[in-house]
Amino acid sequence: MILKCNDNNLYDFTIGNRYICFGVQFNEYRNETKVSVRRDSDGTPVIVEISKFEIINPSIPEGWEISFYKQEDTITTAIEPKEFSGVFWDDYHNGNPKMEKLFEDTYIKICKFHNFLLRPID
Repeated sequence: MILKCNDNNLYDFTIGNRYICFGVQFNEYRNETKVSVRRDSDGTPVIVEISKFEIINPSIPEGWEISFYKQEDTITTAIEPKEFSGVFWDDYHNGNPKMEKLFEDTYIKICKFHNFLLRPID
């Protein structure tokens, strides 16, 4: 998916900029839909309310999977690349270099799918 930031109060994002989405999370009980995107300052993957963005292109590449995980007393449904399933995010956030490389490789693959120009991270 390609998203465009539509909230000028969203810290570390630029209104009007386009972002590659590499995951969508739904929590029906909490009435929340969030997306995984990279923030502007350092490219860190973050989860943000989808209402902060306009969907420019809803297409997703082949190989994305649906998974379910317990979050407190509710179930969240996630749609993301199969490479990000299981304990991927735990390992990534713990600084595992293999997972960091896997993230970058997968992100580049998604960008290529969308013909999305990669912006350098300052």
